Amino acid sequence: MRFAEPALLLVLLQACKPSPKADFERLCHAHERARVLATDSAGEKAMKISSWLSENLTTQEAKAVLQTLPTLPVGEKREALTRAAAQAGVTPCALADETWPADAGT
Repeated sequence: MRFAEPALLLVLLQACKPSPKADFERLCHAHERARVLATDSAGEKAMKISSWLSENLTTQEAKAVLQTLPTLPVGEKREALTRAAAQAGVTPCALADETWPADAGT
């Protein structure tokens, strides 16, 4: 039996490694992927998104941001999620834009 070349194994392992960018894609589009409906109450939306994210996020980077959001003042949540997603290569972040609209305070 012949084993695969070490370089090939390394490439395969990297391909299987969870990606922060993929996780932030999931996070930023969770409302769509969790099948949140316009007719859902705020509580129903939160439960669907929370449940979906707990089953689908895989990286510590995305999980850490998600855990930090509840500790932030409301006015800082949109910017924190948008900034973290952008650092992972995901822009825009629809969940941040829809959950905490920029013009909500005006």
